[in-house]
Amino acid sequence: MKKIHHLFLLLATLAGLTSCNESSNSYDVLAIYPILADYHIIYADQTEDTVVVYSTRDWTATCSTNWLSMSPFDMSGQVGKEGYYSKALPVLFRENTTEQARIANLQVTSNGKKVDHPFFQTYWLNIEEPAGNYSTAEKAENLKVTFTKVIDKDATSAPIAFTLYNGGTLSSDAAWAVPDSTTFEAGPTETNITCETNQTGVARTAHLTLTSASGISTVIQLQQNP
Repeated sequence: MKKIHHLFLLLATLAGLTSCNESSNSYDVLAIYPILADYHIIYADQTEDTVVVYSTRDWTATCSTNWLSMSPFDMSGQVGKEGYYSKALPVLFRENTTEQARIANLQVTSNGKKVDHPFFQTYWLNIEEPAGNYSTAEKAENLKVTFTKVIDKDATSAPIAFTLYNGGTLSSDAAWAVPDSTTFEAGPTETNITCETNQTGVARTAHLTLTSASGISTVIQLQQNP
């Protein structure tokens, strides 16, 4: 959660805006949940998430790009006899293989009112531990991130945590740092890297490569002190 909070704050600064998610007319309400102060974050291998559209009038939706879409049956809604529309709707994404973050917008229109719900899709996989180190960028699309975990010279293990949305693999380029598991199903995962103590007298780095089932890779640098 700390990593996500940090990324939200950084993206909010880059965006320099607050999304308007309710109409100015107190009698008509139009909203997309979750309410955002910046972006709805999607990871590179993530292909689906959910938003809730709430409206007191009939509404229609549009998507700003072809990598963001909704089912044709979910692109509009009619208010029923209860006087409002409220439903969780799936939003679909193409996996991001561009090696650059990207932004797209879902817009809902109702009775002349418009609500924007911007999505930020990373080019990296969802790594929770170690936390990411984010670069300085004038535009959100140019944001870069590195993942580095530092361990003591006598450490014999290093835990890491990540979420793969369609499964994947983990590999190491160093004989002194070996993943306990190398193949993973979809979902949140905590695993361990078994390490040798560092008797070399110098710092050393292992590159752990997390790869999604579709081939998207993110590197975690594991640095061991001398």
